[in-house]
Amino acid sequence: AIIGEAEIVDCILIDKDFNDKLRSENPIVYENSNYVETYAWKLDNVKKYDKVIYTKGKLGLWNYEME
Repeated sequence: AIIGEAEIVDCILIDKDFNDKLRSENPIVYENSNYVETYAWKLDNVKKYDKVIYTKGKLGLWNYEME
């Protein structure tokens, strides 16, 4: 399902210190992962849709064509 949209404005390399900092600052968001992230996307113009769009997804990034 598509719940919103955003612009990817940067891709940030995450090292262990930065990852530890994120987890200590906001454990609710970051503590649940057992995976050590190596990259993060910085998003801008984030919009949450009022209505969910149900569609078949794809692996990786893809564009949704409006019908």
